[in-house]
Amino acid sequence: MKSTTAYSEESLTPEITLAILRDSYIQQCQYDPEAEPDMDLSFNSTIEDWRYACDLVAWKPLGRAMNEWFKVQYSDEQWHEVLEPAESKKLLGVCELISSTATRPSVIPLNIFGNRCLEAGAFVTLRAALASAGIPVDSLRPSTPLHPWVLEYWGGFSDVVGKIAPEVLPPVKIEEPRIQKFSYRLFAFGIITWLVSLFVAQEVVSLIAVTSMICGLVLILFTSRLGPQKVSFGKLETIGDVCRLISASVKSGCSA
Repeated sequence: MKSTTAYSEESLTPEITLAILRDSYIQQCQYDPEAEPDMDLSFNSTIEDWRYACDLVAWKPLGRAMNEWFKVQYSDEQWHEVLEPAESKKLLGVCELISSTATRPSVIPLNIFGNRCLEAGAFVTLRAALASAGIPVDSLRPSTPLHPWVLEYWGGFSDVVGKIAPEVLPPVKIEEPRIQKFSYRLFAFGIITWLVSLFVAQEVVSLIAVTSMICGLVLILFTSRLGPQKVSFGKLETIGDVCRLISASVKSGCSA
């Protein structure tokens, strides 16, 4: 149960690859204001639509980012072939290219006292995959609460689970520190007060406006270095809950 060095892998299919891309998009929409929600990504989606939905970069850096994400080594020419022209090339070509050599962690039941336990296999696979992604797992147990553990590693955690069992992890919910919310409100108050000062010839109003904007901006710059106050994934409370979700998806064939 403590192995973190290796796990079994299985080849991707175009369908699984699409599910992984969709999973990433769903999570991105929860925290990235540049992402466009309510887009239904499919094999028939154009690259232009995909870029628009996920606020993606140009074809060359996008292809290289996909190489890193899926641990593949396709050339710029190969990526150009499936990504350009963006208005006519489809997401199917991207999924077919990635799945031609890419793999993902696979969940295999673990034998425990002669019984095959898929949930235990999900934990072993998840723990090993997290470790391979550079996330510390020495203290990770099925009983480990997601919060506060996931607070620091939620991005990598979401990516790993999204590959093992795409589209089964609930959308992430990120709560900003209260002081960060206050800083935005203070800055907004300053702007509104400044607009009012244009019509009300009173120095005190202008002073309040300028002071609020400066203090708000300083706080924004300071709080931008702070991490989120809380990160949650639906009603999941422990790592064990995540493993049960993964094992259920494997049983039902949702991640296959």
